[in-house]
Amino acid sequence: VGDLYDIHSKQWPKKEFQMEIVFPSDAPYTLTDLNDKTDRDPELIEDVERNENVNLMDCFKSFTSEEQLGEDNKWYCGRCKEHMKATKKMDVYKLPKILMLSLKRFKGAHGSSKIESVVDFPIQALNLSDVSLTDGDDAIYDLYAISNHYGSLAFGHYTAYCKNHLDQKWYDCDDSHVGEQPDDTLVSSAAYVLFYRRRDEH
Repeated sequence: VGDLYDIHSKQWPKKEFQMEIVFPSDAPYTLTDLNDKTDRDPELIEDVERNENVNLMDCFKSFTSEEQLGEDNKWYCGRCKEHMKATKKMDVYKLPKILMLSLKRFKGAHGSSKIESVVDFPIQALNLSDVSLTDGDDAIYDLYAISNHYGSLAFGHYTAYCKNHLDQKWYDCDDSHVGEQPDDTLVSSAAYVLFYRRRDEH
């Protein structure tokens, strides 16, 4: 089955939460813009706009739910030769061995406003079995690194939390300083990119 799929890495501007996913090479995939005024998960959008905490699985649920396109975003029907009101849906066909989840932290013109919402994500056993259409019960992931961003788009600073596979401890890598990082401090509003490894690939 793996030979039937290609990895496509795209950048999707304007999404509140954007994710790198594996798609079939011939899939007519589309992506959801959480800034659109549609019927997509309004409670999650309101939480993000208020900088309130959200859950990573809620983001996946919103990402894969059916969406009614707005009047200003009609779909062109090649058969009818007209722009029609339509729905679109995003599905995950196959998940990769290494999963990178990029949480969009900036919105507005030129990224002028930072999104400070805390996205609650699991350190171990991220179960994406219900997200993938083909992976079944094997889609279990463990976190091994986090890229953090502090400050603004113009004056920002990056650090990284990395798990040492030898001693199973987490470390904070901040320029030339490296020190232990407690597990219970890993989830924060600074988390920008999450790096997961599929458990059956350890």
